[in-house]
Amino acid sequence: CEDYEEILNVFIVNNQLGDKSNSHLSGVGIAGKFIEALGYDISKYTDLIAVGQIADGMEQLDYQNRSYVNNGLSNIKNPLIQAYFNKNRIVKPVLNDVSFSLANFINAVVRVGTLEEKQLMFRALTGEQEEFDYTKKDGTVIKETLQERVVRISSNCKSRQNNGVKKSVELCNKYITRNKIGGDKVIVIKNEDMIDPYAVGLVCMWLADNHRRPCIIVTEFENGECIGSMRAIDGVENFKDTLEETNLCNWVRGH
Repeated sequence: CEDYEEILNVFIVNNQLGDKSNSHLSGVGIAGKFIEALGYDISKYTDLIAVGQIADGMEQLDYQNRSYVNNGLSNIKNPLIQAYFNKNRIVKPVLNDVSFSLANFINAVVRVGTLEEKQLMFRALTGEQEEFDYTKKDGTVIKETLQERVVRISSNCKSRQNNGVKKSVELCNKYITRNKIGGDKVIVIKNEDMIDPYAVGLVCMWLADNHRRPCIIVTEFENGECIGSMRAIDGVENFKDTLEETNLCNWVRGH
């Protein structure tokens, strides 16, 4: 940080600095190391660290990251993570069970869940215990734990998210056809209220994959500046550098 105010009891940890730093740790890994540095045992959090590392798409060839992932996935203790794996009959979870499944369901709650649904997920992750009555489609009333309820809610959120993305993709394809930009080297779409804010990155990824071209989706402010998401495709190297070299972008970050 070039400009910051010194505040009591606040630490800024930058894992991109130092010869011995692990620059491939995500925020959850840094938080774990910080807790450990304070003298606490983090063994009961290794599953959370593993899930966070995988969900953030961090480098898994790094020995330390791989150790976190292997140890965490073989010692699932978090009740919400365990409830999810139980629901999907996953006994010995592997990396893909998180990256292509669990992480997407948690992410769906963050993106499209109501405030109440997000609060329930947070409570479930922190280990709170509560039972609820749940009425099934056939009218049967059963008991479900807080964690089981969140697993069910996350599935509903994922369906809502998928429907929203599908609708937005259809509108974007019409925009591409209408503006005759399907053959451009980079597809640039101006979001004209056709994409919900939560779905911009997902829609951008879908369009890039299906049109086989890098894609940029931007929302324009009154001052003419834009903010948005971009996705490259396999075979396009250093797309971030390319965008910065145009001198049209003030800030380009991401995986």
